[in-house]
Formats: sequence, structure tokens, C-alpha cells
Amino acid sequence: MNSRKWQAWVAVGILLWAWWLRVHSLNTPDYWSDEAYTLYSLRSGTLAGVVESLGRTEGTPPLFFWLMLGWTRLGSVELFGRTIPALLGVVAVAGAMRLGREAGGHEVGWLAGAWLAVSYLMVQLSRQIRGYPLALVWVEAILWLTLWLIRRGRWRDVALWVAASAAGLYTSYFIVWVIAVSGLAVLAGGRERRGWQARLAVTGAGVLIALISLRPLLRMQ
Repeated sequence: MNSRKWQAWVAVGILLWAWWLRVHSLNTPDYWSDEAYTLYSLRSGTLAGVVESLGRTEGTPPLFFWLMLGWTRLGSVELFGRTIPALLGVVAVAGAMRLGREAGGHEVGWLAGAWLAVSYLMVQLSRQIRGYPLALVWVEAILWLTLWLIRRGRWRDVALWVAASAAGLYTSYFIVWVIAVSGLAVLAGGRERRGWQARLAVTGAGVLIALISLRPLLRMQ
């Protein structure tokens, strides 16, 4: 077996183990209070209704809840609701492997993915109808694209970074701190590239637009 196939099988094994830990007896525990808030926010059945319900309960950005709203069109959220967070948890494990490989090679990627796959905290968070796994996916995407911006600085990387940052803000307001640190990293690490000022300006403008677009949601909440 060549090295590339062996590396692929290691990655697949980590992902399968992560999936089993997250779906094993998935619906056995009863819903707790925060999950009840999620179910309550979906009762209206509309995008605007979800935002309004969130304003009455917890004031959380709506992207995860909109995703769950789409899922309710396919089946019962009470029966299958935890499947989406579990799947997102596995995506987060894959993102950790990719980010680790980008930063330090295959071994670092496997170590990061394996740790996240068996992390008790992340396993439990991925078994709840909450947006924590989705927020982690966006954090990984932002960090991954930050490395790309520093190393390559292409306009496509800028656009993807802005899109991931906007999606992250629509999932968790706390991701603004990740965006701020990533912006400082791009500023410090990409200055030797020609045209970095324009790219940084576009990046900042994109994040500002995303923040401004949140204002109507905040008013509704």
C-alpha cells in the first residue's frame, strides 16, 4: 500500500470513529433546556419567525437555526434533530485534520483530528441541537483561509475568508474575536506581498458589511 492510500485510510478511520462516538445512542438522553429553546425557535416555520423567537429566548445569531429549519422540512426535528449537529461535529474533525496538515503536515493533522474526535466536550456538544459544532467549523475555515492569505494572498482567498467570517458571525457573535486575531495575523504576515494593502482593505470592508448586515437581526431581537 502506497503512502497516499495509507494516509487516506488513517483519515477515514478517524472520521468513522468520530461519527460513531457522536451517533451512538444519539436520542437516548432527554432534551435539556437549551435544546428546548432551539425547538421553540423553530415552531414558527419561517426565517423571520426564527429570528423573532431567538430574540425572546437567547439572542443568538440565526444561521444554525435556519439550517435546522430546513431540516424540519425533511423529517421530525424531535426524532432526527441531533443528526445535523453530529454530522457537523464530524465535519469539524475533518476540518481539524485539514488545518493541522496545512500548518504542520500529515502527522499534526492526524493528531488534531484524533484529539477532536475523542474529545469528551466536543462529543457531547455534537450530540445536542445547538450550533456549537457549526461555529467550530467556521473557526477552522477562518484559520485555514488565514494561512492561505498569509502564504498566497490571492483575491479568491480574500473572498472566501470574508464569506467564512460572515457565516461565522451569523452563527456566533463570539467569532468576532477569531476574525480580529486572524486579521492581525494577515496584517503581520502578509506585508511582504505586493498589493497586501488593497487585500486587507477589501477584507476589512467585507467584515464591516457582514457586521452591518447583522443590525436588522439585532433590532428584531
